[in-house]
Amino acid sequence: MNRPPSKSPRTKWLDLAAIGLLSIVIIALGYFAFRETVGLFADSDKAGHAELTPPAMIGPADPAAPRARKADAITQMPQLVVLPGMALATNPSKPRDGGAASANQSLVSISSAGQSISIASINKGIVAPPLELQRQHDENSAGASEHTNVTIETGFECSPTMSVRQISPTHFALEVPTPYWFIFRVHGAAGHTVRFDIIYAGTGLRKWATLNPVYAYVTDLDDPATFATEGANPESATSSRAWNGPPLPSTNGQKWHFIANAWQPGPNVFNFVQSFDANDVTVAMRVPYTAEFNAAALSSLAKTGGAELVKVGSSTGNWPLLMLRIGIEDARDLEKPCVLIYAGEHADETDGMFAALGAARFLLGTTDEARSLREAFTFLIVPMVDPDANAVGSHMGIIDTFLTADETPEAATYANWFGKWISSGKRLDLVFDLHSVQSAESDHVACALAEGIGERGSISERLHGEVASLASETGFRATSRIWKRGWSPDRLGGWLSRRYGAIGMAYELNSQCAQRHLGLSEIMDIGALFVRSSARFLDSSDGRTALASVNKSRAAHASAEKKYGTAIAADDVIAYEAGISKAAVADGRPASKEEWVP
Repeated sequence: MNRPPSKSPRTKWLDLAAIGLLSIVIIALGYFAFRETVGLFADSDKAGHAELTPPAMIGPADPAAPRARKADAITQMPQLVVLPGMALATNPSKPRDGGAASANQSLVSISSAGQSISIASINKGIVAPPLELQRQHDENSAGASEHTNVTIETGFECSPTMSVRQISPTHFALEVPTPYWFIFRVHGAAGHTVRFDIIYAGTGLRKWATLNPVYAYVTDLDDPATFATEGANPESATSSRAWNGPPLPSTNGQKWHFIANAWQPGPNVFNFVQSFDANDVTVAMRVPYTAEFNAAALSSLAKTGGAELVKVGSSTGNWPLLMLRIGIEDARDLEKPCVLIYAGEHADETDGMFAALGAARFLLGTTDEARSLREAFTFLIVPMVDPDANAVGSHMGIIDTFLTADETPEAATYANWFGKWISSGKRLDLVFDLHSVQSAESDHVACALAEGIGERGSISERLHGEVASLASETGFRATSRIWKRGWSPDRLGGWLSRRYGAIGMAYELNSQCAQRHLGLSEIMDIGALFVRSSARFLDSSDGRTALASVNKSRAAHASAEKKYGTAIAADDVIAYEAGISKAAVADGRPASKEEWVP
Protein backbone atom coordinates (compact mmCIF):
# COMPACT_ATOMS: atom_id res chain seq x y z
CA MET A 1 0.00 0.00 0.00
CA ASN A 2 1.31 3.44 -0.97
CA ARG A 3 1.80 5.83 1.96
CA PRO A 4 1.19 9.59 1.47
CA PRO A 5 4.28 11.74 1.57
CA SER A 6 5.10 12.85 5.09
CA LYS A 7 4.90 16.51 6.04
CA SER A 8 7.91 18.48 7.07
CA PRO A 9 8.32 19.25 10.81
CA ARG A 10 7.70 22.94 10.06
CA THR A 11 4.36 22.15 8.33
CA LYS A 12 3.31 19.90 11.19
CA TRP A 13 3.97 22.66 13.73
CA LEU A 14 1.95 25.13 11.67
CA ASP A 15 -0.96 22.68 11.47
CA LEU A 16 -0.88 22.08 15.23
CA ALA A 17 -0.72 25.81 15.92
CA ALA A 18 -3.72 26.47 13.67
CA ILE A 19 -5.73 23.70 15.32
CA GLY A 20 -4.78 24.95 18.76
CA LEU A 21 -5.71 28.54 17.93
CA LEU A 22 -9.08 27.46 16.50
CA SER A 23 -9.74 25.33 19.61
CA ILE A 24 -9.00 28.26 21.89
CA VAL A 25 -11.36 30.52 19.92
CA ILE A 26 -14.18 27.95 19.97
CA ILE A 27 -13.75 27.18 23.69
CA ALA A 28 -13.67 30.87 24.58
CA LEU A 29 -16.75 31.67 22.52
CA GLY A 30 -18.59 28.67 23.92
CA TYR A 31 -17.72 29.69 27.49
CA PHE A 32 -19.01 33.22 27.04
CA ALA A 33 -22.12 32.02 25.23
CA PHE A 34 -23.05 29.91 28.22
CA ARG A 35 -22.73 32.82 30.61
CA GLU A 36 -25.13 35.63 31.40
CA THR A 37 -26.26 37.46 28.26
CA VAL A 38 -28.94 39.80 29.48
CA GLY A 39 -28.48 43.25 27.99
CA LEU A 40 -27.27 44.86 24.79
CA PHE A 41 -26.08 48.38 25.50
CA ALA A 42 -24.46 50.30 22.66
CA ASP A 43 -21.62 52.23 24.29
CA SER A 44 -20.87 55.40 22.31
CA ASP A 45 -17.54 55.78 24.10
CA LYS A 46 -16.32 52.47 22.67
CA ALA A 47 -16.75 52.79 18.94
CA GLY A 48 -16.70 49.69 16.88
CA HIS A 49 -18.52 47.14 19.06
CA ALA A 50 -21.68 46.54 21.05
CA GLU A 51 -21.32 45.03 24.50
CA LEU A 52 -23.57 42.46 26.17
CA THR A 53 -23.67 43.21 29.88
CA PRO A 54 -25.54 41.87 32.92
CA PRO A 55 -28.04 44.13 34.75
CA ALA A 56 -26.60 47.24 36.32
CA MET A 57 -27.83 47.46 39.91
CA ILE A 58 -27.85 51.21 40.38
CA GLY A 59 -30.27 53.66 41.92
CA PRO A 60 -32.79 55.90 40.14
CA ALA A 61 -31.99 56.55 36.50
CA ASP A 62 -29.31 59.22 36.14
CA PRO A 63 -28.00 60.23 32.71
CA ALA A 64 -24.60 60.83 34.25
CA ALA A 65 -24.47 57.48 36.02
CA PRO A 66 -22.44 54.61 34.52
CA ARG A 67 -24.32 51.76 32.92
CA ALA A 68 -22.92 49.22 35.39
CA ARG A 69 -20.92 49.07 38.59
CA LYS A 70 -18.33 46.34 38.78
CA ALA A 71 -18.64 46.35 42.59
CA ASP A 72 -22.18 44.99 42.48
CA ALA A 73 -22.23 41.24 43.09
CA ILE A 74 -24.75 40.60 40.38
CA THR A 75 -22.53 42.17 37.73
CA GLN A 76 -19.59 39.88 38.40
CA MET A 77 -20.07 37.92 35.17
CA PRO A 78 -18.00 37.82 31.99
CA GLN A 79 -19.16 39.76 28.96
CA LEU A 80 -19.73 38.50 25.43
CA VAL A 81 -18.35 40.97 22.90
CA VAL A 82 -19.57 40.99 19.30
CA LEU A 83 -16.88 42.42 17.06
CA PRO A 84 -17.48 44.50 13.91
CA GLY A 85 -18.74 42.43 11.02
CA MET A 86 -19.82 39.58 13.29
CA ALA A 87 -23.42 38.61 14.14
CA LEU A 88 -24.68 36.58 17.07
CA ALA A 89 -27.68 34.35 16.31
CA THR A 90 -29.57 31.53 17.99
CA ASN A 91 -31.40 28.75 16.19
CA PRO A 92 -33.41 25.80 17.53
CA SER A 93 -31.01 22.97 18.24
CA LYS A 94 -31.30 19.56 16.66
CA PRO A 95 -30.29 16.57 18.76
CA ARG A 96 -27.60 14.30 17.34
CA ASP A 97 -30.13 11.51 16.94
CA GLY A 98 -32.09 13.66 14.50
CA GLY A 99 -35.11 13.96 16.80
CA ALA A 100 -37.17 17.06 17.56
CA ALA A 101 -35.42 20.10 18.93
CA SER A 102 -35.54 20.68 22.66
CA ALA A 103 -38.12 23.29 23.72
CA ASN A 104 -35.61 25.75 25.10
CA GLN A 105 -32.29 24.74 23.56
CA SER A 106 -30.55 26.72 20.81
CA LEU A 107 -27.35 26.58 18.80
CA VAL A 108 -25.28 29.72 19.19
CA SER A 109 -23.69 30.77 15.91
CA ILE A 110 -21.05 33.40 15.27
CA SER A 111 -21.07 34.65 11.66
CA SER A 112 -18.22 36.56 10.07
CA ALA A 113 -17.32 37.29 6.43
CA GLY A 114 -20.05 34.98 5.23
CA GLN A 115 -18.87 32.04 7.34
CA SER A 116 -20.74 30.62 10.33
CA ILE A 117 -19.36 28.64 13.25
CA SER A 118 -21.79 26.79 15.56
CA ILE A 119 -20.47 27.05 19.08
CA ALA A 120 -22.66 25.03 21.46
CA SER A 121 -26.17 24.11 22.46
CA ILE A 122 -27.32 26.43 25.22
CA ASN A 123 -30.42 26.85 27.35
CA LYS A 124 -32.35 29.89 26.11
CA GLY A 125 -33.75 30.28 29.64
CA ILE A 126 -30.48 31.92 30.77
CA VAL A 127 -30.24 34.33 27.82
CA ALA A 128 -32.24 37.50 27.18
CA PRO A 129 -34.97 37.10 24.54
CA PRO A 130 -35.16 39.24 21.38
CA LEU A 131 -37.85 41.42 23.00
CA GLU A 132 -35.33 42.53 25.64
CA LEU A 133 -32.77 43.41 22.98
CA GLN A 134 -35.45 45.41 21.18
CA ARG A 135 -36.36 47.22 24.43
CA GLN A 136 -32.75 48.26 24.94
CA HIS A 137 -32.47 49.44 21.34
CA ASP A 138 -35.69 51.44 21.59
CA GLU A 139 -34.73 52.97 24.92
CA ASN A 140 -31.33 54.05 23.60
CA SER A 141 -32.88 55.69 20.56
CA ALA A 142 -32.56 59.46 20.59
CA GLY A 143 -35.22 61.10 22.75
CA ALA A 144 -37.10 57.88 23.53
CA SER A 145 -36.61 58.11 27.30
CA GLU A 146 -37.92 61.69 27.44
CA HIS A 147 -41.50 60.44 27.00
CA THR A 148 -41.28 57.58 29.51
CA ASN A 149 -42.70 57.88 33.03
CA VAL A 150 -43.11 54.29 34.18
CA THR A 151 -43.42 53.75 37.96
CA ILE A 152 -43.77 50.70 40.24
CA GLU A 153 -46.12 50.36 43.25
CA THR A 154 -45.83 47.72 46.00
CA GLY A 155 -47.20 47.33 49.53
CA PHE A 156 -50.93 47.22 48.68
CA GLU A 157 -53.26 44.41 49.83
CA CYS A 158 -51.57 41.00 49.36
CA SER A 159 -48.37 42.70 48.15
CA PRO A 160 -45.26 42.58 50.33
CA THR A 161 -43.28 45.80 50.41
CA MET A 162 -40.33 45.44 48.04
CA SER A 163 -37.25 47.54 47.43
CA VAL A 164 -37.55 48.97 43.91
CA ARG A 165 -34.59 50.39 42.00
CA GLN A 166 -34.94 52.04 38.63
CA ILE A 167 -32.02 51.13 36.41
CA SER A 168 -33.24 52.95 33.32
CA PRO A 169 -36.56 54.45 32.21
CA THR A 170 -37.96 50.99 31.34
CA HIS A 171 -35.80 48.69 33.50
CA PHE A 172 -36.51 47.99 37.18
CA ALA A 173 -35.01 45.73 39.83
CA LEU A 174 -37.26 44.55 42.69
CA GLU A 175 -35.88 42.80 45.77
CA VAL A 176 -38.36 40.26 47.19
CA PRO A 177 -38.44 39.31 50.90
CA THR A 178 -39.14 35.62 50.19
CA PRO A 179 -38.82 33.31 47.17
CA TYR A 180 -42.50 32.36 47.37
CA TRP A 181 -44.44 35.38 46.14
CA PHE A 182 -44.38 38.77 44.49
CA ILE A 183 -47.00 41.13 43.14
CA PHE A 184 -46.72 44.78 42.09
CA ARG A 185 -48.45 47.39 39.97
CA VAL A 186 -46.98 49.20 36.99
CA HIS A 187 -48.22 52.69 36.16
CA GLY A 188 -47.62 54.66 32.97
CA ALA A 189 -46.94 51.45 31.06
CA ALA A 190 -49.02 52.01 27.91
CA GLY A 191 -46.98 51.70 24.75
CA HIS A 192 -43.82 50.65 26.59
CA THR A 193 -41.83 47.47 26.85
CA VAL A 194 -40.62 47.12 30.42
CA ARG A 195 -38.04 44.80 31.95
CA PHE A 196 -38.17 43.56 35.54
CA ASP A 197 -35.36 41.89 37.51
CA ILE A 198 -36.58 40.02 40.60
CA ILE A 199 -33.75 39.75 43.12
CA TYR A 200 -33.60 37.54 46.21
CA ALA A 201 -30.79 37.65 48.77
CA GLY A 202 -30.46 33.85 48.92
CA THR A 203 -30.49 31.18 46.23
CA GLY A 204 -34.18 30.36 46.62
CA LEU A 205 -35.07 31.28 43.04
CA ARG A 206 -33.62 28.09 41.56
CA LYS A 207 -37.14 26.67 41.25
CA TRP A 208 -38.22 29.63 39.10
CA ALA A 209 -36.42 28.47 35.94
CA THR A 210 -39.74 27.49 34.32
CA LEU A 211 -41.82 30.26 35.88
CA ASN A 212 -43.83 32.67 33.74
CA PRO A 213 -45.41 35.49 35.75
CA VAL A 214 -48.90 36.74 34.95
CA TYR A 215 -50.30 40.20 34.25
CA ALA A 216 -53.72 41.82 33.92
CA TYR A 217 -54.90 45.32 33.06
CA VAL A 218 -56.63 45.70 36.42
CA THR A 219 -55.97 47.40 39.74
CA ASP A 220 -59.01 46.23 41.74
CA LEU A 221 -58.10 42.79 43.09
CA ASP A 222 -61.28 42.55 45.18
CA ASP A 223 -63.71 42.63 42.26
CA PRO A 224 -64.92 39.13 41.22
CA ALA A 225 -64.96 40.35 37.60
CA THR A 226 -61.15 40.51 37.78
CA PHE A 227 -61.08 36.72 38.06
CA ALA A 228 -63.96 35.82 35.74
CA THR A 229 -63.45 32.73 33.61
CA GLU A 230 -66.78 32.59 31.81
CA GLY A 231 -66.19 31.66 28.19
CA ALA A 232 -62.59 30.65 28.90
CA ASN A 233 -61.43 27.67 26.88
CA PRO A 234 -57.75 26.74 27.28
CA GLU A 235 -57.98 24.53 24.19
CA SER A 236 -59.63 27.20 22.00
CA ALA A 237 -56.31 28.18 20.46
CA THR A 238 -52.99 26.52 19.87
CA SER A 239 -50.83 27.08 22.90
CA SER A 240 -47.58 28.98 22.54
CA ARG A 241 -44.24 28.22 24.12
CA ALA A 242 -42.50 30.59 26.51
CA TRP A 243 -38.94 31.75 25.87
CA ASN A 244 -37.78 29.76 28.91
CA GLY A 245 -39.46 26.59 27.68
CA PRO A 246 -42.91 25.80 29.13
CA PRO A 247 -45.96 25.50 26.88
CA LEU A 248 -48.46 28.26 27.67
CA PRO A 249 -52.21 27.69 27.38
CA SER A 250 -54.63 30.01 25.71
CA THR A 251 -55.98 32.56 28.19
CA ASN A 252 -58.92 33.61 26.03
CA GLY A 253 -61.87 34.72 28.15
CA GLN A 254 -59.65 35.52 31.15
CA LYS A 255 -58.02 38.76 32.26
CA TRP A 256 -54.80 37.16 33.47
CA HIS A 257 -52.17 36.32 30.87
CA PHE A 258 -48.71 34.78 31.03
CA ILE A 259 -45.51 36.71 30.42
CA ALA A 260 -43.70 34.52 27.92
CA ASN A 261 -40.38 36.36 27.80
CA ALA A 262 -38.63 35.24 30.99
CA TRP A 263 -35.09 34.07 31.67
CA GLN A 264 -32.95 33.23 34.71
CA PRO A 265 -29.27 34.09 34.47
CA GLY A 266 -28.47 33.02 38.05
CA PRO A 267 -29.87 31.38 41.21
CA ASN A 268 -30.73 34.69 42.88
CA VAL A 269 -32.15 36.65 39.97
CA PHE A 270 -35.12 36.15 37.64
CA ASN A 271 -35.80 38.46 34.71
CA PHE A 272 -38.77 39.06 32.46
CA VAL A 273 -39.87 41.65 29.93
CA GLN A 274 -43.32 42.55 28.59
CA SER A 275 -44.90 45.05 26.22
CA PHE A 276 -48.01 46.73 27.65
CA ASP A 277 -51.08 48.27 25.99
CA ALA A 278 -52.59 50.08 29.02
CA ASN A 279 -51.24 52.46 31.63
CA ASP A 280 -52.15 50.48 34.75
CA VAL A 281 -51.24 46.81 35.02
CA THR A 282 -50.85 44.32 37.85
CA VAL A 283 -47.99 41.82 37.61
CA ALA A 284 -47.72 38.78 39.90
CA MET A 285 -45.93 35.48 40.34
CA ARG A 286 -49.31 33.70 40.09
CA VAL A 287 -52.89 34.95 39.88
CA PRO A 288 -53.54 36.69 43.23
CA TYR A 289 -56.36 35.83 45.62
CA THR A 290 -57.41 38.45 48.19
CA ALA A 291 -59.54 38.29 51.33
CA GLU A 292 -62.09 40.74 49.92
CA PHE A 293 -62.42 38.69 46.75
CA ASN A 294 -62.80 35.53 48.85
CA ALA A 295 -65.66 37.06 50.84
CA ALA A 296 -67.42 38.30 47.70
CA ALA A 297 -67.02 34.99 45.86
CA LEU A 298 -68.27 32.84 48.75
CA SER A 299 -71.18 35.18 49.45
CA SER A 300 -72.22 34.99 45.81
CA LEU A 301 -72.03 31.20 45.77
CA ALA A 302 -74.08 30.90 48.97
CA LYS A 303 -76.93 32.77 47.28
CA THR A 304 -77.26 30.11 44.58
CA GLY A 305 -78.82 27.64 47.02
CA GLY A 306 -77.45 24.39 48.39
CA ALA A 307 -74.81 26.11 50.52
CA GLU A 308 -74.51 27.97 53.79
CA LEU A 309 -71.95 30.72 54.29
CA VAL A 310 -70.49 30.09 57.74
CA LYS A 311 -68.56 32.74 59.62
CA VAL A 312 -66.26 30.65 61.78
CA GLY A 313 -65.06 33.80 63.54
CA SER A 314 -62.82 36.81 62.95
CA SER A 315 -59.07 37.13 62.63
CA THR A 316 -56.85 39.37 64.71
CA GLY A 317 -56.92 41.81 61.79
CA ASN A 318 -60.73 41.68 61.82
CA TRP A 319 -61.04 39.70 58.59
CA PRO A 320 -63.91 37.16 58.59
CA LEU A 321 -62.88 33.50 58.72
CA LEU A 322 -65.27 32.08 56.15
CA MET A 323 -66.41 28.61 55.17
CA LEU A 324 -68.99 27.23 52.76
CA ARG A 325 -71.00 24.29 54.06
CA ILE A 326 -72.37 22.47 51.02
CA GLY A 327 -74.90 19.65 51.18
CA ILE A 328 -78.60 19.00 51.61
CA GLU A 329 -79.61 18.65 55.23
CA ASP A 330 -82.04 15.81 55.84
CA ALA A 331 -82.67 12.91 58.24
CA ARG A 332 -79.41 11.27 57.13
CA ASP A 333 -77.31 14.35 57.82
CA LEU A 334 -75.31 12.83 60.70
CA GLU A 335 -74.56 9.72 58.65
CA LYS A 336 -73.28 11.41 55.50
CA PRO A 337 -69.53 11.30 54.91
CA CYS A 338 -67.95 14.74 55.30
CA VAL A 339 -65.02 16.15 53.31
CA LEU A 340 -63.07 19.28 54.26
CA ILE A 341 -61.12 21.10 51.53
CA TYR A 342 -59.09 24.06 52.75
CA ALA A 343 -56.26 26.20 51.38
CA GLY A 344 -54.08 29.20 52.17
CA GLU A 345 -52.22 27.64 55.09
CA HIS A 346 -49.25 29.27 53.39
CA ALA A 347 -51.03 32.53 52.76
CA ASP A 348 -49.36 33.41 49.44
CA GLU A 349 -50.00 30.04 47.74
CA THR A 350 -52.93 31.03 45.62
CA ASP A 351 -53.26 27.99 43.34
CA GLY A 352 -54.73 26.04 46.25
CA MET A 353 -57.17 28.85 47.04
CA PHE A 354 -58.54 28.97 43.50
CA ALA A 355 -58.79 25.17 43.45
CA ALA A 356 -60.83 25.22 46.68
CA LEU A 357 -63.07 27.91 45.21
CA GLY A 358 -63.38 25.80 42.07
CA ALA A 359 -64.50 22.85 44.20
CA ALA A 360 -67.33 24.95 45.62
CA ARG A 361 -68.36 26.22 42.18
CA PHE A 362 -68.46 22.68 40.83
CA LEU A 363 -70.55 21.40 43.76
CA LEU A 364 -73.05 24.23 43.38
CA GLY A 365 -73.44 23.72 39.66
CA THR A 366 -76.61 22.57 37.95
CA THR A 367 -75.34 19.22 36.67
CA ASP A 368 -76.87 15.92 37.80
CA GLU A 369 -73.49 14.93 39.22
CA ALA A 370 -73.32 18.06 41.40
CA ARG A 371 -76.87 17.50 42.70
CA SER A 372 -76.17 13.88 43.62
CA LEU A 373 -72.98 14.87 45.42
CA ARG A 374 -74.83 17.48 47.47
CA GLU A 375 -77.37 14.84 48.45
CA ALA A 376 -74.87 12.13 49.38
CA PHE A 377 -72.09 14.09 51.11
CA THR A 378 -71.32 17.14 53.19
CA PHE A 379 -68.49 19.35 51.96
CA LEU A 380 -66.79 22.07 54.02
CA ILE A 381 -64.83 24.49 51.82
CA VAL A 382 -62.36 27.06 53.23
CA PRO A 383 -60.45 28.69 50.34
CA MET A 384 -58.54 31.11 52.60
CA VAL A 385 -57.69 29.93 56.09
CA ASP A 386 -55.35 32.84 56.96
CA PRO A 387 -56.58 36.22 55.65
CA ASP A 388 -54.28 38.25 57.93
CA ALA A 389 -51.07 36.83 56.44
CA ASN A 390 -52.55 37.01 52.95
CA ALA A 391 -53.39 40.71 53.33
CA VAL A 392 -49.72 41.63 53.81
CA GLY A 393 -48.32 39.15 51.29
CA SER A 394 -46.75 36.96 53.95
CA HIS A 395 -45.87 33.30 53.48
CA MET A 396 -46.21 32.15 57.10
CA GLY A 397 -48.92 32.83 59.63
CA ILE A 398 -51.37 30.27 60.99
CA ILE A 399 -49.61 27.23 59.57
CA ASP A 400 -47.99 25.66 62.66
CA THR A 401 -50.10 27.17 65.44
CA PHE A 402 -52.32 24.25 66.50
CA LEU A 403 -50.16 23.45 69.53
CA THR A 404 -50.73 24.85 73.00
CA ALA A 405 -47.32 26.55 73.04
CA ASP A 406 -47.85 28.28 69.68
CA GLU A 407 -51.61 28.75 69.62
CA THR A 408 -52.98 31.90 68.00
CA PRO A 409 -56.50 33.35 68.23
CA GLU A 410 -57.21 32.17 64.68
CA ALA A 411 -56.09 28.61 65.40
CA ALA A 412 -58.23 28.58 68.56
CA THR A 413 -61.22 29.83 66.57
CA TYR A 414 -60.98 27.05 63.99
CA ALA A 415 -60.32 24.39 66.62
CA ASN A 416 -63.30 25.49 68.69
CA TRP A 417 -65.59 25.39 65.65
CA PHE A 418 -64.51 21.90 64.62
CA GLY A 419 -64.67 20.73 68.23
CA LYS A 420 -68.33 21.75 68.35
CA TRP A 421 -68.94 20.14 64.95
CA ILE A 422 -67.59 16.82 66.23
CA SER A 423 -69.32 17.01 69.62
CA SER A 424 -72.66 17.53 67.84
CA GLY A 425 -72.24 14.09 66.27
CA LYS A 426 -71.37 15.21 62.75
CA ARG A 427 -68.80 13.39 60.67
CA LEU A 428 -65.41 14.54 59.43
CA ASP A 429 -63.80 11.87 57.26
CA LEU A 430 -61.41 13.32 54.67
CA VAL A 431 -59.32 16.48 54.87
CA PHE A 432 -57.54 17.92 51.82
CA ASP A 433 -54.98 20.63 52.62
CA LEU A 434 -54.11 22.43 49.36
CA HIS A 435 -50.81 24.24 48.77
CA SER A 436 -48.83 25.58 45.80
CA VAL A 437 -45.22 25.16 44.68
CA GLN A 438 -43.12 27.72 42.82
CA SER A 439 -42.72 26.13 39.38
CA ALA A 440 -40.08 23.52 38.62
CA GLU A 441 -40.75 21.20 41.58
CA SER A 442 -43.73 19.13 40.53
CA ASP A 443 -46.57 18.11 38.25
CA HIS A 444 -49.95 19.85 38.40
CA VAL A 445 -50.99 17.63 41.32
CA ALA A 446 -48.67 15.99 43.88
CA CYS A 447 -49.40 14.56 47.31
CA ALA A 448 -46.86 16.12 49.66
CA LEU A 449 -47.84 14.31 52.88
CA ALA A 450 -50.06 11.43 54.00
CA GLU A 451 -50.09 9.00 56.89
CA GLY A 452 -47.87 5.98 56.37
CA ILE A 453 -48.45 3.45 59.14
CA GLY A 454 -50.75 0.43 59.13
CA GLU A 455 -54.29 0.48 57.82
CA ARG A 456 -54.48 4.26 57.66
CA GLY A 457 -51.27 4.36 55.64
CA SER A 458 -52.79 1.93 53.13
CA ILE A 459 -56.01 3.95 53.01
CA SER A 460 -54.04 7.11 52.24
CA GLU A 461 -52.17 5.34 49.46
CA ARG A 462 -55.40 4.20 47.81
CA LEU A 463 -57.06 7.60 48.20
CA HIS A 464 -54.14 9.31 46.49
CA GLY A 465 -54.27 6.66 43.78
CA GLU A 466 -57.86 7.72 43.09
CA VAL A 467 -56.85 11.40 42.95
CA ALA A 468 -53.89 10.75 40.65
CA SER A 469 -55.93 8.48 38.37
CA LEU A 470 -58.74 11.00 37.94
CA ALA A 471 -56.21 13.79 37.39
CA SER A 472 -54.68 11.87 34.50
CA GLU A 473 -58.13 11.08 33.09
CA THR A 474 -59.02 14.77 33.04
CA GLY A 475 -55.82 15.97 31.38
CA PHE A 476 -53.69 17.00 34.37
CA ARG A 477 -50.23 15.74 35.22
CA ALA A 478 -50.15 13.93 38.57
CA THR A 479 -47.30 12.41 40.57
CA SER A 480 -48.20 8.89 41.66
CA ARG A 481 -45.69 8.70 44.51
CA ILE A 482 -46.52 10.34 47.85
CA TRP A 483 -43.60 12.58 48.75
CA LYS A 484 -43.56 12.10 52.53
CA ARG A 485 -45.33 9.77 54.95
CA GLY A 486 -46.38 11.03 58.37
CA TRP A 487 -48.53 13.84 59.71
CA SER A 488 -48.29 17.41 61.01
CA PRO A 489 -50.47 17.80 64.12
CA ASP A 490 -49.32 21.41 64.48
CA ARG A 491 -51.33 22.26 61.33
CA LEU A 492 -55.10 22.29 60.98
CA GLY A 493 -55.35 19.15 58.84
CA GLY A 494 -52.90 17.16 60.97
CA TRP A 495 -54.59 18.36 64.16
CA LEU A 496 -57.98 17.15 62.88
CA SER A 497 -56.43 13.78 62.00
CA ARG A 498 -54.75 13.38 65.36
CA ARG A 499 -57.69 14.48 67.48
CA TYR A 500 -60.74 13.25 65.53
CA GLY A 501 -59.42 10.54 63.22
CA ALA A 502 -60.01 12.21 59.83
CA ILE A 503 -57.84 10.96 56.95
CA GLY A 504 -55.66 13.96 56.16
CA MET A 505 -53.84 14.56 52.87
CA ALA A 506 -51.65 17.56 52.00
CA TYR A 507 -51.32 18.40 48.29
CA GLU A 508 -49.09 20.65 46.24
CA LEU A 509 -50.74 22.17 43.16
CA ASN A 510 -48.81 23.77 40.33
CA SER A 511 -50.26 26.07 37.69
CA GLN A 512 -46.66 26.77 36.60
CA CYS A 513 -45.73 23.15 35.86
CA ALA A 514 -42.74 23.00 33.52
CA GLN A 515 -44.47 20.58 31.15
CA ARG A 516 -47.61 22.72 30.77
CA HIS A 517 -48.86 25.83 32.54
CA LEU A 518 -52.51 26.16 33.55
CA GLY A 519 -54.86 29.08 33.02
CA LEU A 520 -57.14 30.27 35.80
CA SER A 521 -60.11 28.18 34.68
CA GLU A 522 -57.98 25.02 34.74
CA ILE A 523 -56.68 25.76 38.25
CA MET A 524 -60.28 25.88 39.46
CA ASP A 525 -61.04 22.66 37.59
CA ILE A 526 -58.50 20.93 39.86
CA GLY A 527 -60.87 21.67 42.77
CA ALA A 528 -63.56 19.59 41.06
CA LEU A 529 -60.98 16.83 40.79
CA PHE A 530 -60.73 16.57 44.60
CA VAL A 531 -64.50 16.58 44.99
CA ARG A 532 -65.07 13.85 42.43
CA SER A 533 -62.16 11.63 43.51
CA SER A 534 -63.16 11.80 47.20
CA ALA A 535 -66.74 10.83 46.32
CA ARG A 536 -65.55 8.01 44.06
CA PHE A 537 -63.22 6.75 46.81
CA LEU A 538 -65.80 6.91 49.61
CA ASP A 539 -68.26 4.92 47.48
CA SER A 540 -65.72 2.10 47.08
CA SER A 541 -64.75 -0.77 49.36
CA ASP A 542 -61.57 1.13 50.25
CA GLY A 543 -63.75 4.09 51.20
CA ARG A 544 -65.85 1.93 53.49
CA THR A 545 -62.63 0.76 55.16
CA ALA A 546 -61.64 4.40 55.60
CA LEU A 547 -64.98 5.31 57.17
CA ALA A 548 -64.64 2.36 59.57
CA SER A 549 -61.15 3.57 60.54
CA VAL A 550 -62.48 7.06 61.25
CA ASN A 551 -65.30 5.55 63.34
CA LYS A 552 -62.75 3.58 65.35
CA SER A 553 -60.71 6.71 66.03
CA ARG A 554 -63.82 8.67 66.97
CA ALA A 555 -64.88 5.95 69.42
CA ALA A 556 -61.45 5.96 71.06
CA HIS A 557 -61.62 9.76 71.33
CA ALA A 558 -65.08 9.64 72.89
CA SER A 559 -63.89 7.09 75.43
CA ALA A 560 -60.85 9.18 76.37
CA GLU A 561 -62.94 12.34 76.56
CA LYS A 562 -65.44 10.67 78.86
CA LYS A 563 -62.70 9.47 81.18
CA TYR A 564 -60.28 12.43 81.17
CA GLY A 565 -62.11 15.42 79.72
CA THR A 566 -64.37 16.26 82.66
CA ALA A 567 -61.51 17.76 84.65
CA ILE A 568 -60.32 20.01 81.80
CA ALA A 569 -61.78 23.37 80.80
CA ALA A 570 -63.29 23.08 77.31
CA ASP A 571 -63.33 26.77 76.29
CA ASP A 572 -59.99 26.32 74.46
CA VAL A 573 -60.32 23.14 72.39
CA ILE A 574 -56.61 22.97 71.46
CA ALA A 575 -55.63 22.95 75.13
CA TYR A 576 -58.61 20.71 75.95
CA GLU A 577 -57.66 18.04 73.43
CA ALA A 578 -53.97 18.24 74.37
CA GLY A 579 -54.94 17.70 78.02
CA ILE A 580 -56.99 14.61 77.16
CA SER A 581 -54.13 13.09 75.15
CA LYS A 582 -51.59 13.82 77.86
CA ALA A 583 -53.77 12.23 80.53
CA ALA A 584 -54.46 9.17 78.35
CA VAL A 585 -50.76 8.60 77.63
CA ALA A 586 -49.91 9.04 81.30
CA ASP A 587 -52.55 6.39 82.06
CA GLY A 588 -50.83 3.90 79.77
CA ARG A 589 -52.66 4.40 76.48
CA PRO A 590 -50.22 4.11 73.56
CA ALA A 591 -49.34 7.27 71.65
CA SER A 592 -49.40 7.30 67.85
CA LYS A 593 -46.19 6.15 66.18
CA GLU A 594 -46.89 8.20 63.06
CA GLU A 595 -43.86 10.29 62.11
CA TRP A 596 -44.19 13.99 62.84
CA VAL A 597 -43.35 15.96 59.69
CA PRO A 598 -42.75 19.71 60.20
